[in-house]
Amino acid sequence: MRKAILLVLVCVSACIISCDTPAKNPEAETSAQKPSASAVPDEIFAAARGALGSETEVLAWGDLALTGKQQILAINRLNKPDLTTGSAAVFTRLAVLENDSNQWREILLCAEHLKNPNGFLGGTPTAAISQWRLQFEKDPSKGLLLFLTPFNQGPNVRNQAVEVRWNPEAKRYQAMDANFVTFIGENPALEDIHRELK
Repeated sequence: MRKAILLVLVCVSACIISCDTPAKNPEAETSAQKPSASAVPDEIFAAARGALGSETEVLAWGDLALTGKQQILAINRLNKPDLTTGSAAVFTRLAVLENDSNQWREILLCAEHLKNPNGFLGGTPTAAISQWRLQFEKDPSKGLLLFLTPFNQGPNVRNQAVEVRWNPEAKRYQAMDANFVTFIGENPALEDIHRELK
């Protein structure tokens, strides 16, 4: 009789212990063991980190402009616990880098203003924008399309999206007009348009 009671106690203890242990999900284990398909190669991350520093996040890389040259899209993401932007990324700085003869060079920079090597992108805000909202897509015929909107900049800055994409004729990234049809050229410098009138 003692053996039977002891056997029942062992079985009950085993059942209680097994109920407290979460069941293993074999699919979760195999997916955790698989490397991420979007793992950034070391060379790509090093180039992006060289442009934007240690807080860099690489969003895309490859032949982004459909020119045959490798490019990198990287940002310094703004991480705030209460920040909800859906599928968009909010950032403080953005760079597009291009590999030209094994040398990475910056061909688009967004750090308060949008600039390419020829100057400030026309049709973009003249006010210094500290935070931007980014949505992007890779179009099979047009290449990388960037949609940038000033984020939480107050009532003096319009929250209108600016599209930036590769201009194959000018061979650089440029802003599009409000209808997203015509490329807008660059301004060599930003003038203070808010002069005091006398």
